[in-house]
Amino acid sequence: MNINQLILKSSITFTGESGTVTDILEWVKDQRSSIKVNIRKKPLHLLKNWNYADSLSHSSGGFFSVEGVRVKSKSNNVSDWDQPIINQAEIGILGIIAKEINGILYFLMQTKIEPGNINYVQISPTIQATLSNFKQLHGGKKPAYVDYFDALDDSIVILDQLQSEHASRFIRKRNRNIVVLINDDISVENGFKWLTLGQINKLMQIDNLVNMDSRSIISCLTINDASNESSQGLLEEYKNVPKNYINNLIFNSMFFSNNALHSFEKVLSFITKMKCDTYFEIEKIPLKNIRDWNIKEDKIYRNDKKHFQIIGLDIQISNREVSSWNQPIIEATQKGLCGLICKEFNGTLHFLVQGKIECGNFDLIEFGPTVQTLLDNDRVANPYADYIFNSKKHKVISDVNQSEEGGRFYHEENQNIIILADQDFNNIFPESHIWMTLNQLKSFLVFNNFINIQLRSLISMLHIA
Repeated sequence: MNINQLILKSSITFTGESGTVTDILEWVKDQRSSIKVNIRKKPLHLLKNWNYADSLSHSSGGFFSVEGVRVKSKSNNVSDWDQPIINQAEIGILGIIAKEINGILYFLMQTKIEPGNINYVQISPTIQATLSNFKQLHGGKKPAYVDYFDALDDSIVILDQLQSEHASRFIRKRNRNIVVLINDDISVENGFKWLTLGQINKLMQIDNLVNMDSRSIISCLTINDASNESSQGLLEEYKNVPKNYINNLIFNSMFFSNNALHSFEKVLSFITKMKCDTYFEIEKIPLKNIRDWNIKEDKIYRNDKKHFQIIGLDIQISNREVSSWNQPIIEATQKGLCGLICKEFNGTLHFLVQGKIECGNFDLIEFGPTVQTLLDNDRVANPYADYIFNSKKHKVISDVNQSEEGGRFYHEENQNIIILADQDFNNIFPESHIWMTLNQLKSFLVFNNFINIQLRSLISMLHIA
């Protein structure tokens, strides 16, 4: 069985080595009750091993820093502004070990606690770590299974890509999303289990359970075009799977490249033109000089108290490589909305995505969801947000609250919602938006820095059974 068929078969398998989805939920519950956690807010100027001056940085010179930036733009819809931003020059590794067991592809996932997680324990990749963690700058233990991602000679690499993180909060931050297929029999440590893609996807339908890093990696897994003769086994594998109308639409949009409204070349030209028409000048400035923000000893926040603030945490987590530490973290002041509208054209499901401009993007613009905003901010001004909120319940494909990465964001949550539009949905939309099939979105995911993290999260939630 080839890798495409293994991925598809794993996607439609819901009971496996770790039991049922219910069994996995019991495992998560047990992990939550067995790990000691104590997280308290702490004034920034009192954080141990952090220097608070022109920037907020770790005394080791590693991990990350909080800096000030001044953004100047000539784009018509974006004004100039100042803000604090995280500078994490190190490329993080988000890695999953995969293994075929009895003809089914499994993924080694862990229950990991990050200090900013809403519910402490979330289902995470085999490893998520920065170079500073790898080098053990924190003075703690080496992350489990890290050696499988250090030397890849004996493994088959299913996925290996650099993908962006939140570009409104990070400056040019990227993570290495990697999945390696092994043949070795490895010991499964406490807090880890083998899960199928089908199980992971079911768990994604539960609020704040599968973490952002896992969603990012899963979204990047692609299957070759099923219209190719060599992939006919995919159709045989899928034809007897119980499914509904929506599942079939998603399957066809994912695995067939024909019937797209726009060619791949036209979509590429769309985003290239947007990049050519967009200008940003980003200047690094001392934190004390950022306009419209209050730089206090205890925290950093906007004058209008919108968007986010920088706070400090004092952290104790019993099962981490280091059991206690201090750090700054971003706290959102509002819940966010990431909404994706889809519609059937030519018998194929298309998704309305936007070219999203954000100051921290590696290349100015990435494809984002139809709507990406604060929940209370643009609802009246944004017609797509209004359409999503007023949609009939039977038109909702998925509606889940998802946490953002808990290592840098404190209790940050976005409503992730996918809506199937009526056929009379207005097809006249701004030049910043374009219809794409799931196959096209997956094709762009093969490359670095085309699909932003908010859209990747939504893509990961689409299921075919």
